[in-house]
Amino acid sequence: MGVVDRLADLSIENISLQLVKARVRAYGCASGELYGRIWALFYRYKSIGGFEYVSDLFIGPRPGLPFQTYPGDSGTLWLLE
Repeated sequence: MGVVDRLADLSIENISLQLVKARVRAYGCASGELYGRIWALFYRYKSIGGFEYVSDLFIGPRPGLPFQTYPGDSGTLWLLE
């Protein structure tokens, strides 16, 4: 995986659609090294007092690369490349 850089502090002020199509990497306990791409943001699931909440990202395969996860990969931490 290499060296992990600092954490990104995402909020409604700095998150953008530029995350869509971003390349990501992970290491699954069962699958080993994984390569993917962010395909969609499920951006808003709740709005309370002017705060918007990001609920999820949809991570799928990169074009031309295999993508398969296995039972045992839950909790895998995906990192932006």
